[in-house]
Amino acid sequence: EMVHLQHSNCCKTFRTISGLPYSAANARLLERALFWASHNEGKYAAYSSSNPECEVAVFPDAGQYCVINNTDRPQSTDVALPDGSVEHFDLDQSAIAWRNL
Repeated sequence: EMVHLQHSNCCKTFRTISGLPYSAANARLLERALFWASHNEGKYAAYSSSNPECEVAVFPDAGQYCVINNTDRPQSTDVALPDGSVEHFDLDQSAIAWRNL
């Protein structure tokens, strides 16, 4: 199975990402591919976590973001903020940490 992504006036063919088994690393690969395909590569770094086992969700209308540990083990991650700073998080298993934007 193949998927075609249009980017910069040329069509590139990739093996379908949906055929990969689920893992945090494969989910990160899909996320990055979607940013690339939508010409938003420059927006990827803001609110991204250094640890693929942790995800970041941003709620602009509420003025908050959260960092989620998607595992049953404690995890550490660094989150890149839009101003270029980085915030470190040590999260217990399945924990969610909330911060103001």
